[in-house]
Amino acid sequence: MHTLMSFVGCAGTLVDDSELYEIMASTFGGVSKMLNGKKFSQNTRALRLVVEELLRTLFNTEDLTGYHDLKRAFEAVAHDNRTAKIWIDYLIRAVFIMMV
Repeated sequence: MHTLMSFVGCAGTLVDDSELYEIMASTFGGVSKMLNGKKFSQNTRALRLVVEELLRTLFNTEDLTGYHDLKRAFEAVAHDNRTAKIWIDYLIRAVFIMMV
């Protein structure tokens, strides 16, 4: 658990100046502590919800049957949009690793 708290804190630091704070603050309280790795259970739930909402459009438009299809879809989106590449590399993949 302590290792995951540090991992979540690192992910929060990487996306510190993004709009993630405002997105999470609309639903959860204590976001500044969450992005520092504290409030582990609430932080895990919040990050999973944010990633799910970010990927909702991708899941609805693509026919994804496995990990390799998802990886190809990520690469295609990241190739077309630099902002999406940052979100995929620094938040979405980090949350996937955390969930594993």
